[in-house]
Amino acid sequence: MATGLAVWLALRVAANPHARTAWLQLTAGGVVCLLLSQLAVFTLGGVVVALLVDRETRRSSDGRRRLAIAALSWATVFSMLYLLIYRSTASSAYMHAF
Repeated sequence: MATGLAVWLALRVAANPHARTAWLQLTAGGVVCLLLSQLAVFTLGGVVVALLVDRETRRSSDGRRRLAIAALSWATVFSMLYLLIYRSTASSAYMHAF
């Protein structure tokens, strides 16, 4: 579900990279995806790369700025989730044995 949401929102931005609302929805939707799924970070990484490759987004200085803001927002949220939740699980002996 999180992957589908992220891809759908990214396609909406790619279709109209000048739409402020689409960028806001992508940024907020990416945060929601991170809260729903640990693996969403990989999908959102792909979204960043895909939008960087997209010609219209690359040409628009506003699009590049909005993409940077979205990527920074997602990185901040994922870092907070990792420090508060995932780090203890990643270092757990039980989880390593599991």
